[in-house]
Amino acid sequence: MASDAEAVKFNGVLGLVTRRWYFVIAGLLVTLPLTQLATQRVSPVYTMKASVVLLAPEKTVGPGGNPYLVMGGLEAAVDVAAAGLSSDPVQERLAGTGAVSGLVERDSGTAAPILLVTVEAPSAESAADGLKVLVDQVPATLSTIQASAGVEDRQLIRSKVIASSDKPQVSYRPQLRAALMVLGAGLAATLMLTALADSLLLRRRRRRARSAERAVPQLRMTEEPDDTDSRDGVADLTAARGRKP
Repeated sequence: MASDAEAVKFNGVLGLVTRRWYFVIAGLLVTLPLTQLATQRVSPVYTMKASVVLLAPEKTVGPGGNPYLVMGGLEAAVDVAAAGLSSDPVQERLAGTGAVSGLVERDSGTAAPILLVTVEAPSAESAADGLKVLVDQVPATLSTIQASAGVEDRQLIRSKVIASSDKPQVSYRPQLRAALMVLGAGLAATLMLTALADSLLLRRRRRRARSAERAVPQLRMTEEPDDTDSRDGVADLTAARGRKP
């Protein structure tokens, strides 16, 4: 039953489009330029990333020591640094570059104390500027947090950038989403207006047909000869024939 109802609906829409194709063409001529305009108004998203590793203090490593061999206990410092980089002053500086979002979090793909910095912006320049702002704020944020706790300089946890994007990754999903929304709304509006126009035109055609049907009997009644006039004409003709010249 459901498939039959869907088939009836489809046939109805198909018949509507076939019957009023000129309305559909007009709707498409309006919808397609609006779709193109939507893709131009919405910018793609440019994403850049950087990885910043936290290093043990100089006093812990010792002169000439390898800081990458002493990373235990720095996991908590990663979360503290991420929270500090989410503060309002840092986010305001990020917004000044034109970036739309900046996320600093622990890199869950590794056990090392690494901060993953991700910046999204509507342009490649804004993405690069936003990434630089956040990366530059990592050592400053670490120093501020530790200094407020009274940590000595040689005991300060350090940071180092180990990877950074050279070129942004471009995503056109926002443009595609905007285009699909405008296209869908335009097609729906076109079908609704076409159905309305079709209903009005069919209603007017029915009224004309009913008016024509009522006019035919009236015309027949008007054209029928009068019986009295016919009898009078026959009587006059008979009288005229009965007269002699």
